[in-house]
Amino acid sequence: MRYSKIFFRFLKIMGRALPLFLFAMIIHMVGDNFLYLTLSYFVNKLMDMAQIGSMEGIIELLITCIAANVIALAIFFVFGALYDIYAKRGNAVVQRMMIEKLLKLPMDYFDKHHTGEIVSKLMNDADTASQIFTSRLRRVTTPLMSVIVYIIPMIIMCPALAICMVIINIVSLIINNRYIPKMKKSAKETSISKSKLVQKFMDTVNGRDYIRIYPGARLLLDQYNEENEKSANVAKKYWNNIARLNCWNTFFDMVFSLGFLLIAVLFVEREWCSIGEVAGIYTLYGTFSYNFLELGRYIPELINCIARAQIVFDYMEENEEQMQGDLEFSPGKIELRNVSFGYGGKEVINNVSAEFEKNKSTAIIGQTGCGKSTLIKLLIRLYPVLEKKIYIGGRDINSIDIKLLRDNIAYVPQRNLFFSRYHKRKYKIR
Repeated sequence: MRYSKIFFRFLKIMGRALPLFLFAMIIHMVGDNFLYLTLSYFVNKLMDMAQIGSMEGIIELLITCIAANVIALAIFFVFGALYDIYAKRGNAVVQRMMIEKLLKLPMDYFDKHHTGEIVSKLMNDADTASQIFTSRLRRVTTPLMSVIVYIIPMIIMCPALAICMVIINIVSLIINNRYIPKMKKSAKETSISKSKLVQKFMDTVNGRDYIRIYPGARLLLDQYNEENEKSANVAKKYWNNIARLNCWNTFFDMVFSLGFLLIAVLFVEREWCSIGEVAGIYTLYGTFSYNFLELGRYIPELINCIARAQIVFDYMEENEEQMQGDLEFSPGKIELRNVSFGYGGKEVINNVSAEFEKNKSTAIIGQTGCGKSTLIKLLIRLYPVLEKKIYIGGRDINSIDIKLLRDNIAYVPQRNLFFSRYHKRKYKIR
């Protein structure tokens, strides 16, 4: 899927709040740009006054500039706060969407994917993708708007000088954009690396008792340390790209400033523009050039976020638990008819048939791994069951509403998470 399609699809996650989010972001940027435009106008007029040796109208100029700055600051802070609110809301929507999807995934998804991989998607990938809302979109859009807004007064003051500056900055932007493929590749490598690192971390935490008791179990710790080193190398490569990008930006900033002054001296000498116009353009140029360089820096970082958004969408498109069935639950005899089931190609239950009479207690015993827990999970449809294999009260369990089915079966899993200390205090167990 192309970057643009992924980007706009991700923006739509905000729903009806999207227009307000974009409006707040744009007005916030308008307030920011207006501050610099006011400053440029003030410097231009002030230098012209100094050049002709007259300060007539300086009071009116000061009052106008102060009033304009107060209005611009008010717009900047008010709409900046609104932007932050909607950006955080977009982040919350993504997190909620990921968790809700997690609760709809079938059990075999968790058998095929390590817990660490799932945690990495929920935390790392979702968080990085959400930076499109919280920072990256604004950081790309702000320089773009600034470049467009600043070039107009620069051209009005001195067209030739402004065009020279634009050409130089376009060259820098082209050079910076060559990092986009590297950032895309780096984003994918970082996501995979973090996922594997979280997996090894979870293995180490879950096996902490064994690591202390059995010497061979220290292999878990060794595997974590090895993966941690690999992850550090991937992160090093990513930050090396960022460092190179920043070095290019610093170099271009120095060269452009020097080039601007040399060209400005030439233009003033030939009377193509005044000192006041040069000062006004230079006031804007500093921010103009900085924003151009920022555009080159943040476009690759936005691409990184979009690449993570693709991972989020891939996760959201995973098959969900089958919820078919619309019949009422009817308690009665439980029948198993030639039931077979396995994990990852290994059969755990093979052609099992049995009947459990109503109002009778039945114990299923057997060695570890023989399929006792699996049988119960099939009964409550945590795993998919073929039709006409398991019946309750004479009804195929696939035809029974899954919520009613589970509401009428008491199931205590081997791993008990409900009765924590908090819940013991909150609920009395009778």
